[in-house]
Amino acid sequence: MSGGQGDTKFEEWAKLELFGRQVLAGRVSEQTIAGAGFIRIDVPAAGELPGFTRFFYPSAVYGITPTTEELATKLAHAYRENPISRYELPAPAQPTSPERGDPNDREPDVDDEDEDDDSENGTF
Repeated sequence: MSGGQGDTKFEEWAKLELFGRQVLAGRVSEQTIAGAGFIRIDVPAAGELPGFTRFFYPSAVYGITPTTEELATKLAHAYRENPISRYELPAPAQPTSPERGDPNDREPDVDDEDEDDDSENGTF
């Protein structure tokens, strides 16, 4: 049975619905990576945010609705997500005043109870 619908590679403008209530819209196609089939979506640019590409394993998808390029572009703007970026921890906090230095490098303040230094408030 060659030439059937199963032989046609999917490549359409569409709304892509994923488990976890995530919705994307753009150009949806199939792509093989390391011998496994993935769904690829190329989301168009939206305003100042650049377009991006993401890949999903087919079991993560619960709906694909083919549509026109115009409607998919409008949906992409409505469902817009920030592109994937690397997660990095923030830099460690710097000391607040340079003369105090790192609080971990200072000697602890010890208040001797045997020595009363009341010279500052005028009593002896």
